[in-house]
Formats: sequence, C-alpha cells, structure tokens
Amino acid sequence: MARPPSGAMPVIGAPAGAASVMRLSRRSVCLAASTLALAAGADAATLPTDADRDIGRPDHHLTTRDGVRLALWTRGRGTPVLFAPGWTATAPMFVRALRDLSGDHRVIVFDPRGQGRSAKTTAAHDVRARGGDLVEIVNRLDLRGVHLVGWSMGALDVLAAWPAIAGRLARVTLLDQPPVTVGAAGEWVDFDRAALLDTIRAFDGDPRAVRQALAASWLPGADTATLNWLLAEAALTPDAIALQSGFSLIAADLRPALVTLAAAKPVLAISREDRATAAKAWLAANAPGCRFDAFGPHMMFHAEPARFNARLRAFAMDGG
Repeated sequence: MARPPSGAMPVIGAPAGAASVMRLSRRSVCLAASTLALAAGADAATLPTDADRDIGRPDHHLTTRDGVRLALWTRGRGTPVLFAPGWTATAPMFVRALRDLSGDHRVIVFDPRGQGRSAKTTAAHDVRARGGDLVEIVNRLDLRGVHLVGWSMGALDVLAAWPAIAGRLARVTLLDQPPVTVGAAGEWVDFDRAALLDTIRAFDGDPRAVRQALAASWLPGADTATLNWLLAEAALTPDAIALQSGFSLIAADLRPALVTLAAAKPVLAISREDRATAAKAWLAANAPGCRFDAFGPHMMFHAEPARFNARLRAFAMDGG
C-alpha cells in the first residue's frame, strides 16, 4: 500500500475501500470539526443523558492484578455474552445490543483500561494487557460457556485472550477487525505502516479533529446528537492513552491466534460491507471453518441493531 498523499489523513477504523484506508483531506476534517460540537476535556458528568443511550452507572468494578479498576455492567440471565470494546470505545456504545440481548442472555459490557469510566493508567495499553483484562473478567466472574464478542481493537483483545480461557469459551464473534492491522495493499488489513504512523501523527497534532472524523466514519449518516454522544464517550480516553494504544497496533499480529481459534471453536466474523471481499478471501484461505457475514458500517451493532442481534442469536443457537 502506498503512503497516503501529502495533505491526506488516513483514519483508524474508517471505511477503507480497496485501498484499506480512508483518506480524509485536512480541509474535510476541519470542516467536520467546525460542524460537530464537543466540549474539550469531556468527563462522565458532562455526557448526554438521553434515555436511548443511557445504561446507568456501572454495576460493579473489578481491579486487575496490575491495579487497574475496570467498570462493568451486567444485564439479564442466561448464557453469558461478553462484549469487548475497541480503541477509545466504551460500554454505552453497545446499548442497543445490551438491552435486546439481555432478554435471554446474561450480557456483560465494560470499559477497557484507560477508557470510559475505567481507571486511567500510564502504562500497558496494548492488546496483550487488554486481553489479560478479558481473561481476568471471565475467570473472576466465573463465566462458563461464554460468547466473546470483540469489536475493532476489542477483537484483537479477544484473540489475545482466548488461549487462556479456552475451557470457558463457547464461541467468538469478531466485529470488523482484521487479525493484523498493518500490511500490504489489497490484504485484509487496516493500514500500511506509513499510513498508520501518519494517522497517529495527525492525532498527536489535532486529536479533536481526528476523533470527530472517526465518529463520523464509525456511524455514517448519524445525526449530530448521536455523533456528539460518540465523541463525548471517546473523549473519556485521554489523548496520551489513545496514542499509546494506536502505537501498539503497529506490532499487533493475531493471525496465528485466529487460525487456531477457528479450528478449535465456532467463530463468526462480521465485516462492514466495504471491505467484505478481502475479509472473506482471507478467512476462506486461512480459517475456512470461520463463519462470515457482512453488513452495515463499522458500528453495525448500533446502525442495524435488529439484524445484528438476530445474527448473534442465530450463531449462539446453532453455530451457523
């Protein structure tokens, strides 16, 4: 993949098309910044309280072995489903899945370390540490037959975690995330190395503008209130932690983990529509036992909740 042209900005998690990178001109990003209102330094007290987005305060907290206090929410009874959010994402972003699926499942969502309402720490924000947190959640909540659902970077966390909890794991769903972030043009990846570094540098220079462009790419066509909600949630992750997580993706390669997982457990990969071809081809060649579907944008679970929740239920019932 060629380095993005001067004056263009590749965006983490954005629809990538054939080039696997969304390139937004700096003018476009500035325009987005001027039209989306977000108070700098948002905190939990300033977040929107719209009933459609509110999941209430965390039910409980879990302190990891390295001393990080994680915020967790649990709803419903039945087979456990644990959602792992992605880069700068938070538990409330899964509100539509949480409310529906908790009717017949025990649904657990949480804010990853350094994000949302979980404790902020200066170290350990790579997929190994985040995957370790998933292991602790599963073990300490004594989850058995759990369905792990990882979105974006959270899917990498799931792949890092699964060998340590294989005996407790029933199935895995991976949402719009290749198992390796950096690669060549045409592969199922997010970026080439230069494009990822350019994105990180852009974030370091103007994090607010990059966050706004990201929110718009996660949920295209969303109204201003919804975009502001996403921005406020993402802004609960300090810039320094967001940068550290971003840098960690350069070395993240979970392809072997996905290959072995797909041979051992039922796995469903759901891709957004614009990169379905590359995703399906890679899985067919390397993890042929993996189920595959493609619909919606990056945040398909919010954009198309009825279809998403029905797909997870069908997968849980028959593995199809």
